[in-house]
Amino acid sequence: MNEGIPGLMASGSQQDLELQMLSRSGEVLDVLLYARVERSADGRPQRIVAGIQDVTLRRRAGLMTGRSPLRLGLLRNLNV
Repeated sequence: MNEGIPGLMASGSQQDLELQMLSRSGEVLDVLLYARVERSADGRPQRIVAGIQDVTLRRRAGLMTGRSPLRLGLLRNLNV
């Protein structure tokens, strides 16, 4: 999957793009971005419609249960 704005403009849509955002309080949030490009009749981009889903709690639960690839990689490196 092409990620980011170049991928979005090339494909016309983007789903499940994993990003991190910073909240006003300074907390790092894990989010999934869904976006699509709306184009004019001649194919020129007119606007991007997007939605963001906060998956921070789900991601943290995965880390705590050991299902996260990051956690598995850390455990593998520690020979646990």
